[in-house]
Amino acid sequence: MAYDGPYYLTMREALVTTSVSVTVLALFFVFVALGWPGSADSCVTEHSGKATNTCYCEAFKLADVGKPGVRQPFNTWSNLYSIGAGAFLAVMAYLNRAHGLPASRNRMRSTNVYPLLYIGIVIFLGLGSMWFHASLVQWGGVVDNLSMYTFAVFLWSYTLVRMTNRDWPFYATYPAAIVLFTVLNALGIPGWAIILVLTFAYFVCEGLIAFTMPYVRSDTFGVGAYYVPALVSFGAACLVWMFSQTGGPLCSASATFQWHAVWHWLAGVTAVLLYFYWRGARA
Repeated sequence: MAYDGPYYLTMREALVTTSVSVTVLALFFVFVALGWPGSADSCVTEHSGKATNTCYCEAFKLADVGKPGVRQPFNTWSNLYSIGAGAFLAVMAYLNRAHGLPASRNRMRSTNVYPLLYIGIVIFLGLGSMWFHASLVQWGGVVDNLSMYTFAVFLWSYTLVRMTNRDWPFYATYPAAIVLFTVLNALGIPGWAIILVLTFAYFVCEGLIAFTMPYVRSDTFGVGAYYVPALVSFGAACLVWMFSQTGGPLCSASATFQWHAVWHWLAGVTAVLLYFYWRGARA
């Protein structure tokens, strides 16, 4: 069943991909050109005022923090992967919508809201990280964490939609949770702790689906082809994140290639695989 409608409506996925990418990058390049105001991130300067560098390994000049330019080039530009990941998901979502599918309670197939939002989230997941690595200022880290919260909260909120077959749990929890966790992070709660809580909440909900909701969960193919690889990718990403930190076995501060970038790429692979897992699930 082909999709009927004006051309600009058939390309809404492309509009989302372009608008999110251009908006975030345009603002980013303004600060690259003019400088990064604000206090240095805690990874640059300890509370005692002693200069240090625990900013995910890649070397930079402490005196340059706050100035125009990019402090950690490889860790920064490696996040451009997210534009490609978002564009790929946009093509998949468009083809799914253009060819049509039978009516379903699966929102990734039967509505525009969740696929389009997820495309934007995946793009921002990478582009938001650029703000921290380029600036190494505190508020750049907040933008980085915000990009992770938009993704991690989506996992949990969208799973509530699958469990309840209602949209209101998503609209009630998604924006409020992002604001809450961003504020908590700004008040001093570590971002990794917040992500850990959100990930645990998601796995609890996914476990309930797997063991108590056969009318919702994916088939064996979907689990084996998409969900298990997504878990493997995320696990590998976490290991790379730990081992590539400053002083870790995968850290070589002066090297051109930085292993921390692999964390970015594997997170993107996880996000793409989850889209296919959700799209193929019963709901």
